Amino acid sequence: QQQQQQQQEEVQQQERPRKPGLLCSIEMATRSSTCKLGCPLHGLAFASPPGPGSSDAAAAPACTILVGGGGGAGKHGVFNKLMAAEWDAQEASVTQAAILSTGDQPAYRLAFHPGDARLVCAFAGGLRIFDVKLGQEEAFAECGAGAMPLAAVKDIGEQKCLAFNSAGDMLACGGDDGSLRLFAWPSLERLVFKEKLCKDSIQDCAFSKDGKLLAFTDADGACTVWGVPEADVVKSLPAPSPGRFRGCFFARPSGGADDDEGVFYTCHNSGGSGFLLKYDVNTWQLLKRKRVFKEPITAMAGSAKGIIGCGSVEGHLAFIDGASLGTVQTMKSAHLIFITGLAFSSDGSTLASISADASLRCTSSPEVPEASSATTMFVFILLLIILAILYQHAEMDLLKAESHHEN
Repeated sequence: QQQQQQQQEEVQQQERPRKPGLLCSIEMATRSSTCKLGCPLHGLAFASPPGPGSSDAAAAPACTILVGGGGGAGKHGVFNKLMAAEWDAQEASVTQAAILSTGDQPAYRLAFHPGDARLVCAFAGGLRIFDVKLGQEEAFAECGAGAMPLAAVKDIGEQKCLAFNSAGDMLACGGDDGSLRLFAWPSLERLVFKEKLCKDSIQDCAFSKDGKLLAFTDADGACTVWGVPEADVVKSLPAPSPGRFRGCFFARPSGGADDDEGVFYTCHNSGGSGFLLKYDVNTWQLLKRKRVFKEPITAMAGSAKGIIGCGSVEGHLAFIDGASLGTVQTMKSAHLIFITGLAFSSDGSTLASISADASLRCTSSPEVPEASSATTMFVFILLLIILAILYQHAEMDLLKAESHHEN
């Protein structure tokens, strides 16, 4: 009878609904939505909303994502196009809003100007620039030679990365041929042109918040920091292990002063794994190193809220706390294959990710747990472990006493 009662209790325990674990509950609470756009996606940028006094402010949606993609040249039925999509955080939905054919070439990289509604796109031959009308069906209008001096940028070859400084008066371009260019905006006067900085391509580039530093990574495995606009080398970061640097960006620490550039982040792929590295900009000391994925990182982005987004070659997404480099949330198989681009909205509330699987995903950025809550949880778990050990020892002592009494 005791054995039957024990079996019934075990069955009841198995049938009892289980509470979701921490990771499961976080994923359930996160708002996320995916939209298929019909072609491999390469370039990504958030459109800055127009100011309150702008004539376009009323028509503009709250959150617009600009995407470039396509199948390249050839008659294969996969069209090359620029697209605008709108993200509704309340409804957790993302929808395609506008399309413009880009002919026989896809846009590989995008950069949206922080002040005016213009989008810079990197194509195989060079750069093309578009006026963007947010919230309209015909959202893209290509700028002609009369609007901007395009001769300086139209034939510079494919650019692997584009970046504006925060003031919006400089544009940096890293080329597939290993060259780095710096242009004044909007005159497009060439300020810096460095040829063949590496044997392969420039992978990523980023300005510091005050625009005085420009960092770039290359496919040869180096990460270099320049002074701007002199283009003198401030620091060449040594790799912590054999491998290659990938993305990079600057950030100020929470509560930091305006003249404090704070920290610099870059990702480093080594030994088949993807690592996130954090440096002190004042000393260039490596502060922390964390393995994010067991596979290479293919894209990264930083937010105004102190969250770092990382995407992997397997299509996984990770949200990392910029202060501690602790993992806030991981989304397995957010995309079917490797992630090609990540970008945060200007307020850091939304992360957009794209992939060669033709999908655009928008995800509400999770909140970083407060340090006090994390500490309380750690102490609670530690107490549980100690109590379990004490209980086990007490039970063993009781069994020994009973055995001794029987003898």
